Amino acid sequence: MFLPASVVAVLALVWAAEPDKSARLEELPADVRRLIRNAALSDSSAFVWPPLTHPLSVGQIGRPPGRIGHIQQIIGEKEMLVRLLFSGKPGKLVPFSLGGIGPARLVRVGQEPDHWVLVRCRGIDTRGRVDGTGIEFTSPMKVTGTDRFATVGGGSRTVFVIEPADFGGYDVPRLYAQYIQQRAENRRQRAWQVRWAAEKRVWTDRSGKHQVEALYDDYLGDGVIRLLKEDGTPIKVPLAKLSEKDRLEAIRLRGKRAELEATKGTKGR
Repeated sequence: MFLPASVVAVLALVWAAEPDKSARLEELPADVRRLIRNAALSDSSAFVWPPLTHPLSVGQIGRPPGRIGHIQQIIGEKEMLVRLLFSGKPGKLVPFSLGGIGPARLVRVGQEPDHWVLVRCRGIDTRGRVDGTGIEFTSPMKVTGTDRFATVGGGSRTVFVIEPADFGGYDVPRLYAQYIQQRAENRRQRAWQVRWAAEKRVWTDRSGKHQVEALYDDYLGDGVIRLLKEDGTPIKVPLAKLSEKDRLEAIRLRGKRAELEATKGTKGR
């Protein structure tokens, strides 16, 4: 049976949803594992650090918005209060006309304002820094907890605490690249397994003495076809050397392949 490439691709994606044991993600720290899995949802070949998002929550890891903050108060050698600016959601564009008269125009509704969020930042050297200036975050940060402090008016305030994320020496971007490479190889292997199971057959020569289990791959011209063995090894076979039954089957598969390619080309126009 000849399996169309589109069907192979769908089946391969289904198979790829299985746990990827070969990547050994389970052996990595939980934070590293979560970052890699979340980034892999985009199918991007390059790792991108996620942003911290509003509202903050304990356990979040990412870069502060714009990678910058505003120092409100230096507290200690490696501790300060910093304000982060989170952009509000833009809202939705909806058609609107005054009293239903005249042409409708698009207006934005449900827009949220920007949010300044005060956090206690620990683990970054404050020497040389002063209140009221900006700070650039060069490494991803983790929301590690909350902290309550007394305010000038006699009250108290609770803020989130952020610290440079510690991955125990693991290079997250490099591990992500290895994971994506391994996942692509797994998908390729699974796609091949699907194709092999669907298209393999026993080919016999004209004498009937020689046989090989393989699948039809392509017509190379000059009466020669290419077969693929289970391990992917290609075999060039002249049609004239095949049995009558297999020669006709090869011709049929060649026609089926040409038909599918023609259909694909028509849809792509």
